[in-house]
Amino acid sequence: MFEKLVIITRERWQIIAVVALVIIGSCWQMFQNDSSSNLVQASTSIDSVSNTGDSKDTKATNSNNQVTVQSRKININTASSSELQKIPGVGPAKAQLIVEYRQNKRFESIDELLNISGIGPKTFEKLRDHVTVE
Repeated sequence: MFEKLVIITRERWQIIAVVALVIIGSCWQMFQNDSSSNLVQASTSIDSVSNTGDSKDTKATNSNNQVTVQSRKININTASSSELQKIPGVGPAKAQLIVEYRQNKRFESIDELLNISGIGPKTFEKLRDHVTVE
């Protein structure tokens, strides 16, 4: 049924190249998955260590008793303009208005953000869970 299978040198090298590419691709995929999980862990560690008082971390403990950062609240009384721009719905113009507002009067409540021009009820709902006053 099967006649003698003859593989010439050129075909042998092609087969070796395909097998090598499969092995390299598998190793690369494993490396990428391992690297991305390490980056997430390192980022979480750095965020929890580098808390400068400008923001408040809300933390949760998972089943392995590892602390993970769930959300990071920005203190609108002390945050810089660039930090304020990390809040959803706050761009450079609104960040500047927040800084100018607090130069005249310290925020007593996050509800005072509604006093800022351009921050209405819809925008306020987007940023409510991301800000704090201390």
